[in-house]
This record gives sequence, C-alpha cells and structure tokens, in this order.
Amino acid sequence: MNTRFQTILTIVFLVLAVLGIVAFATLRSGSSGSSVTITLWGTVSRDDFTNLLSVINQNRGNTPLRIEYTEKKEATLESDLVEALAKGEGPDTILLPQNLIIKQQDKLYPIPFTVYPEATFKNTFVEAGNVFLTKDSVLALPFQLDPLVLYWNRDLYTGAGIAQVPRYWDTFFNIASKLTVLSDGGTITKSALSLGEYQNILHASDIFMMLTMQAGGRITSFDSKDNRIVSTLDAKSSDSKVAMAESALNFYTTFANPNNNAYSWNRSFPLSDEVFVSGDSATYIGYLSEFSTLRARNPNLNFDVAVMPQSRVGRASTYANILGIAILKRSPNVQTAYVAINDLLSLDNARLWAKTSGYPPVRRDLAGETQSDNIKSVGYSSAIIAKSWTDPDSMVTEKIVKNMIESVLSGNAGAGSAVSRANKELQNELDKYNN
Repeated sequence: MNTRFQTILTIVFLVLAVLGIVAFATLRSGSSGSSVTITLWGTVSRDDFTNLLSVINQNRGNTPLRIEYTEKKEATLESDLVEALAKGEGPDTILLPQNLIIKQQDKLYPIPFTVYPEATFKNTFVEAGNVFLTKDSVLALPFQLDPLVLYWNRDLYTGAGIAQVPRYWDTFFNIASKLTVLSDGGTITKSALSLGEYQNILHASDIFMMLTMQAGGRITSFDSKDNRIVSTLDAKSSDSKVAMAESALNFYTTFANPNNNAYSWNRSFPLSDEVFVSGDSATYIGYLSEFSTLRARNPNLNFDVAVMPQSRVGRASTYANILGIAILKRSPNVQTAYVAINDLLSLDNARLWAKTSGYPPVRRDLAGETQSDNIKSVGYSSAIIAKSWTDPDSMVTEKIVKNMIESVLSGNAGAGSAVSRANKELQNELDKYNN
C-alpha cells in the first residue's frame, strides 16, 4: 500500500469512525427515529448467534442499531460472497476464517493502525488473532477460536499403568510402546497415538503446522524489503542445521515407521476419530469443538481432554482455527459497521459468546480467567498459547502437506528435500495474492 493511498485511507477512515461514533451515540440516546441494520454473514450457528444478539439488543434498549445475521454453509460461504458482490449485493460485514482472509482481502475494508493501533489489537486479542494483521492495518477483528487439543482414553492409559498424558512430546516416545498393543503377527490392535500417515489422519495438515510452530518455526512471515508474504517452512534456527519443519516432519512420520519403538499407526486404520471413538486408540488430536460429538458417538467411552503436549524447544503453542469479523468495502455503512463490531467484541459480549457457544474467548483478559470445569480450563489455556498462520488456500496447502508426508513415508524423498519442495510450492501459492 503506497504512502499517499495510506494517508488518504487513514483520513477517510478517521472521518468515518468519528461519524460512526457520533451516530452510535445518537442511536444510544434514542434521538434518532430511523433504524440502522448492519448485515453479517457467517458459518456459526444461527440459533447461538441469535441468542447473543437478542441479549445485546435488549441491553441497548431502544437503540435502533441492529445486527442482522445470516448463517451460511462453510462449503459455500466464499462462493456466495463472490456471487453476491458481483451483483452489487452482499453483507456489510462477514465472519471469515483465517484461510480466506488473504484470498478475499481485496474485498475487505482495511482498518489502519492509526485508527485501531497494532498494540491495542495485540493487547486485546490472543496471539492467534495476529493472522488478521497486515503491515499497517487490521483486516478483521477476532471473534471465535477453536484450538487443537489432545483427547485421551482413560481406560487405555490406566491399563498401561500411565496416570496421565505427558506434557512433552519426547516423553510420549517413552510411553508409546506401553500403549500400543500388537498381535502375534505384528498387527496393531490398540494404537498409542493416531499420527504418522496423512490419508487417515483427520486434521493432518493442521497438526503438521502445529508441530512446526512448536519446534520454533513460522510457516509464513512478512518480508518488508520486498513487501510480500514469504514461506518460511525451510527456515532453520540459529543453532541448528535442520529446518524446524524438517524436525516436525521427522517426528510426525515416526509413528508410522514399523522400525521405530513409537510405531503405533499405519494406513490400514479407518479415520483417526473413528478409531478413537471405537476405543482402539489411546490418544487423538482434534479440535475442542469435537468434544460433544465424540461423546455422543460413544457415550460409554471413558475419555478426557488435555492441553497439547509441547516441544522442549520453542514457545508453548497449539494450532487454532479462528474466525474474524471483517467489514466489506461495498458496505454503505462502513462507519456504523466499525462501531457495531467493536461493540460486539466488548468484554461483556465476548464473555457472553464464550458462554453461549462453548468456544474459548479470543480476548486475552477473558482467556486468562480460571475455570473450574476441565473442558473449559483446557480450552482457555489452549486459547492463550494458540497460533495460526497466513494460509493462502487450505485446499492447496493440504495437498502440499500430503505430498510432503507421503513422499517421506514412501521413501521417495528425505525430510529435508520434502520440506524444501513444499516451501517452494507454498511460496508459489502465496505469490498469487502478494500483489
């Protein structure tokens, strides 16, 4: 974004924000007789969101500002938006996942740091929300977060004489052989951990990215010199000759290596969540939002949830899917929409959404609150350490990760060369949107 355009955009947004605040103050005072409705599209439950808006609107009293929510299917959200905008229609605001932000950024109204300071953003929201930041603006405000967590079968752990899940991955190597049960013919009948393959591991790509970040790596970063987002999959730490993604890939594929003591998975298994629900896998990596579904699929399964084990190097982290509320450029109500979404993300309303939806909060001040319920406690603790990354297109990046994992498992490539190729492929995809 050039300096002249940035200056003009800042002035325009400042004026619109001031007008919006004045308008909102007028609305709150009830002196305006006209109704103002901000339309919002998203994939979250309409019932849950309607309950949230009902309470918010009640608290506003006679204020004629309203948010009108339309639930969309996750599979068609992007195409519905593109089609609507082509017709000169569409919502004022939209809930976008992190993997659509870069693809659709040309349709979004960037909020300059001069209006919403970067420091304010980072002090308000958990680190995973940083995926919505550019070098000089905010593309969306974080709304909902779903972290990867560890599900574990209490009966299988107890039967193996293991009291609890390990805090660190290296400890997991020591217990994998205790949890994995092999038949006389060497067939796995009980798995310690569903990890190692790609095709039958739910969330395989997200898990690999998480392991890379836990190793201290970053998937992408912004190159200020060339003014573009670059892939850093092949980046090495200052004291290592091995890329952090390479270490993650070696760790990931170890569990599918029959020659390793940690061997506990192969491609003969059904999907990882199915094996866990059936009681044949001691540990499953999934999203916090899956808890109720897993419980419903097998009410007799004695399982619990824990914060993701960590690497002993790098910072504590897990991966999270995150939704952000963005303003559309085509909206005739930009200033009111800006005020409305800030109101939606206030402390009280964010707390209400966490209670209504069951997802951990995206606000730091809420995520740090102590929870007596274990599921909430794991969710809140995971939210604080959660990270995300600038995914240009999840369908493409999943294929990149798939090829990387399978090339190592098949012996067609070493981990280093597989990561190097994946880095180039990811950069090619990023370059489609860098301009």
